[in-house]
Amino acid sequence: MNTRPKNPKKECPRCKRPLRVKNFVYNRMLKEKVCGRCDNQVGNNLFYVPRERRRQFIGRFSMSDAEKDELHRELVRQGMDSVKAWNRVHYTERMMRLSYRRMKGLQAIQRNREIKQQQEAQEQKKAFVRGLK
Repeated sequence: MNTRPKNPKKECPRCKRPLRVKNFVYNRMLKEKVCGRCDNQVGNNLFYVPRERRRQFIGRFSMSDAEKDELHRELVRQGMDSVKAWNRVHYTERMMRLSYRRMKGLQAIQRNREIKQQQEAQEQKKAFVRGLK
């Protein structure tokens, strides 16, 4: 009679289910080995920001959800239709993002102009040195 030893079982620290050792995977978020089901529930993206914390972010060229809601309420109080108010809020947010892009584009153009001026100055100096020879 040839009997194999039983597979050792281990308990998941998160859901407390007894599973075989081979079913455990390392989760970077929890920094421990958990079962596959818990791994899928938690996720592995270290840079994921939950929606609750994301609502608090207010940037110079973006609006938080709370700001959008406040702006929408303000427009509705002024007598605007709800759908039109949301459209205005989205338009405002889009324009904020486009102004950021425009600012970055203008900065790039300015940098390119400075580089060209430096190159032209070097060429003029080289031409002047050639003229002296």
